[in-house]
Amino acid sequence: MPKGTSQPDRAALARLQHSNLRKLLKAILPKNSFYTRKLKESGITPAVRSLKEFSAWVPFTAKQELFEDQ
Repeated sequence: MPKGTSQPDRAALARLQHSNLRKLLKAILPKNSFYTRKLKESGITPAVRSLKEFSAWVPFTAKQELFEDQ
């Protein structure tokens, strides 16, 4: 953290976000068939290498897709 602040620096924040993203994907993918299929088709796995990679590859989800999946 930068001196005199309780805020983490950008690099520390990015590491935390990346770690949390990987944990979230590990928890969601085995239990949610919709996102398992959608993210697999896009090449996203719990082993995503970076936030930049995830942002570049993660697909948008339309409301209609969620409706049709019900």
